[in-house]
Amino acid sequence: MHLLYNSGYNNHIITNNTKDYFLREKIIDTIQDIENNSKTYYLNNNDFTNGSFRIKEPGIYKLTENIVFSPNENNGFFPTEQQFINNDYPRKEFHLGFFAAIVIESNNVIIDLNDYSIEMSSKFKIIQRFFNLIELSHAPFIPKQGPGDFTSKISRKYNICIKNGILKLSSHNGIHGNNGEMILLKNLNINSFEVSGIQLNGYKDVLIENCIIHNTSIDVPISAFFSNSIFARLLSKNISLTQSERLELSNNIDEVLDCIEKNIPIPEHCKYLSNELNIPDCNVTGIVLSTRGVAINDFKKDRNGANVMNNTNIIIKDVLIKNLLSNPIEILGISRIKNYDINSTSYTDKVQVGPAGDVIPIMDLLKDNKFNGTALSALQLKLAKNNVGTSNVSNELHDFVNGDINLEDFITLDKNETNDNLEKYHLRGNLDIMSHTMKGNMGVFINAGKDIYLNNVNIDGVYNNGERNSDIKNTIYEDEFRGNISTGITESGSSNIYYNNINIKNIVSKTGKIIIYRKI
Repeated sequence: MHLLYNSGYNNHIITNNTKDYFLREKIIDTIQDIENNSKTYYLNNNDFTNGSFRIKEPGIYKLTENIVFSPNENNGFFPTEQQFINNDYPRKEFHLGFFAAIVIESNNVIIDLNDYSIEMSSKFKIIQRFFNLIELSHAPFIPKQGPGDFTSKISRKYNICIKNGILKLSSHNGIHGNNGEMILLKNLNINSFEVSGIQLNGYKDVLIENCIIHNTSIDVPISAFFSNSIFARLLSKNISLTQSERLELSNNIDEVLDCIEKNIPIPEHCKYLSNELNIPDCNVTGIVLSTRGVAINDFKKDRNGANVMNNTNIIIKDVLIKNLLSNPIEILGISRIKNYDINSTSYTDKVQVGPAGDVIPIMDLLKDNKFNGTALSALQLKLAKNNVGTSNVSNELHDFVNGDINLEDFITLDKNETNDNLEKYHLRGNLDIMSHTMKGNMGVFINAGKDIYLNNVNIDGVYNNGERNSDIKNTIYEDEFRGNISTGITESGSSNIYYNNINIKNIVSKTGKIIIYRKI
């Protein structure tokens, strides 16, 4: 079913259902039993000065003041080498920095925000572009996923509660997790995030109740290319052959940071790192419920491969999602191989990327159809020659950069050409800068879910400022460009999704479709 309405239309999707009553009671009783039998630990800013607070033991963790997370500022907000050696922060999990303020590594944990808040400092928020205020596992990715090698083990955390406070100012998500069971998220105000308020991948028995998820960040002065630059600078630190390119990029980064701090114009050669609209340049979502692993690929068409423990038995009750706004930017990538597989899903199979899954944005690096690179692209290409990280760049792209061949010599661009030309690469669209498949801005996204209950959910304001897609004829899309779509609720590859008292309004797109409820 595909329903398309004008913005401002109030849509009520009502299904009589009482099956969620016993599930809700089970979750509440389980968490209450843990709370009645657990030791309480009190947290203040001192517990976060040197890095993420890693919860390794069961218990109640209660804030005693507002937390402003700004770790290791004298070390560039990064773990020190001694912290890696001491295993205070395992190198594999934290090799791209502090990915969360609180990292839950134990079962039977209650985080009581106690009417206080957790937020990133403004300086840290600019530097650490991949971050979740609370991570429900020991690592932000499962094995063999993400922009780096984060872990070799899969763990499943049980009996977790986060309640009673504010989570705000996150460069990515408020709460994020992979693989868990018996989760209660209650009485939370989540705001000023740049990707999602809550994202749960691979969970069973979850209650999200009495929460407000609202107002995506309007203080994003840097572009997604800035994030790529931070990754590239970090990953090139110990590679001698890249130091001249690294220095030039580092100077660009420092210039931008100085301009932001002094509130002065950013110089022309650094503007690719800036974001004049100050809103996220990716798709944003209030709540994401998906199967285990990343939710960055195309909509799932079914639950194949998902067992009964995976994205099932979830309640969203008494929740308000309001004022989500972004300006998603499409990046055209060069296909990884000439015999292109549209179903490719991994960073390294979709398109040609740099060291952290970052798309080489070839069409943004041209002047008079010749290569006109940036300090970032120079370092990305140099790292690719050294096979660093996820890098995969074709010899033909290097030849084009060096001026040895023309763009149309290796990419299908002529309107009379077809994409079945196995002698050339192709452009793939509907991607953001990290090779994520664009899906539009969404209030709630349910991806291959089962037995999920939405009761008294209000979605008021999903705004998409994105432009239309590229007009290059030969660009490959899954079916259509989706980056500029706005949707209240998107349900894909799911079954037994129950709705009661759902109110959706103010779904707005500058250039794309406006969909109140979408079922795929």
